[in-house]
Amino acid sequence: MKRGQAAMEFLMTYGWAILVLLVMVGALSYFGILNPNKVVPERCFFGAGFNCKDYQVREIAGTSTRVAFVIENKQGDSILIQGINVTAQKSASQFQPTVANCGIAVPTAAIDVDNGYSITCDLPLAASNGIGERQKFNIMITFSKLF
Repeated sequence: MKRGQAAMEFLMTYGWAILVLLVMVGALSYFGILNPNKVVPERCFFGAGFNCKDYQVREIAGTSTRVAFVIENKQGDSILIQGINVTAQKSASQFQPTVANCGIAVPTAAIDVDNGYSITCDLPLAASNGIGERQKFNIMITFSKLF
């Protein structure tokens, strides 16, 4: 009889401790303290050869969303940019720049960027992208080096 009572007290003590722990984690989650968006830093990274100097995602009059970024050429040589595609993680559609963004008028046109110089791109996105939320964008730059 004594062994059964000891086992029951052991299980009840740990059961209450686990219940209190679950209530605390639930409260922290409910009040947004465990929100990963508050922990993850904002950043813009293009990889080797390009430097992201600035970026911004903004909503225009509630109808469209635009992503703007400044790319600095760190290739060591001048480059010829043939195209820039932006894909939002939430949608599968891609957007090609036009005359107003990055200066690439048609797929056959290109931009000459010297080493150390920057260009500013302002690209349209689908209106369904959430402003105020963390988002991931894949930016593909098609370029060739000028020797």
